[in-house]
Amino acid sequence: MMDIEQLDEQFAIPGVLAFQATPSGLLYAEISTSQAKATVYLQGAHLAHWQPNGQQPVLFLTSKTELLPGKALRGGVPISFPWFAARHDDKAGPSHGFARIQDWTLVFAALAGEDLHLTFTLGPTELSRSLGYDHFHLSSS
Repeated sequence: MMDIEQLDEQFAIPGVLAFQATPSGLLYAEISTSQAKATVYLQGAHLAHWQPNGQQPVLFLTSKTELLPGKALRGGVPISFPWFAARHDDKAGPSHGFARIQDWTLVFAALAGEDLHLTFTLGPTELSRSLGYDHFHLSSS
């Protein structure tokens, strides 16, 4: 997992894309374009905030969200994988799967005209393997 300095060095785009951390250590991308502002957490590759310029926020987190590592973010646009709600086979596992509470890897960031493109990936982790998922590769753009 990269730290803020590494993320900024490899992916930052001055005035458009920068990286921050919550007091608890969750890393997130702050995005500001001529069209909108957004926040994307690396945990869950979770779009947590999106606000068109000059308008009210369209996507946001609930005030009940605890910004803690391994704790699901509530609101925005989550990624549920490999199950939705409770695990389908009656085995233990986090609600809506493990992908939303895992740190994803940012592998690409580029500005094309006025559009920012980000790509995150997630592969097997200690947690996914402990739940029986050791052969997958996810990508979110």
